[in-house]
Amino acid sequence: MRRNYLLFILIFLVFVGGCNEKTNEGVLINNKEVISVSLNVDPMWENGDNKSFKTKEFKDESSIKIFIEAIENVVQLEGILNYKSEFDVTVTYIDKTTERYHLNLGVETEDEGLLVILPDTNHGYIIKKEDANKLRGIIYK
Repeated sequence: MRRNYLLFILIFLVFVGGCNEKTNEGVLINNKEVISVSLNVDPMWENGDNKSFKTKEFKDESSIKIFIEAIENVVQLEGILNYKSEFDVTVTYIDKTTERYHLNLGVETEDEGLLVILPDTNHGYIIKKEDANKLRGIIYK
């Protein structure tokens, strides 16, 4: 009897533990779940570089992962920046807070990208060519 009781408890704990496991946590940055990434094209760039859109929003996990990986893999530039923003990017978290960035990519696949974390427009970060090309792939499709 005691053996059956222990077996029942073990099965119950395995079942409850398995059911409570969160299998789709989403994409995290700074330990917060990202629910969307929005792009707004700077008006100066609207008609150039194959931009057939003014705004785009990405809510699918695979696109969000591409953005977050690019942000996490940047390398800080030395010195003070002087640039013109191509895209205004807004990352929205599940708690409805947001973070904003400026993003410059162009369309040339041999070029790296530029990321600026707002509101500090004096310092920038290089987006590696591989990550920049992944971003171009989802933005310009």
